[in-house]
Amino acid sequence: MSDEANAKRGEAAWREQREATSRRNAQTRRRGHAEREIRENLSAARLSVDAQREAEQIRKLNAQLARKAAGSGVAPGPDPSHRTTHE
Repeated sequence: MSDEANAKRGEAAWREQREATSRRNAQTRRRGHAEREIRENLSAARLSVDAQREAEQIRKLNAQLARKAAGSGVAPGPDPSHRTTHE
């Protein structure tokens, strides 16, 4: 049998092309979803690392302030000149 005898024609050929296009589109969507998920995970990881770094910096600054306050005999806390009174 020749290729021409096996070739699909008319509606059968159209359906085959449509199905092939649908498969390619589905593969592209899956690939896009996977890439988007990877980017989102990396972004979340970066934010987490930044938050941890910031928390560590705050702990160090608080420790420095506590040491300074202990050395000067002043208890750490709010500035007494900024007291508010409720009258």
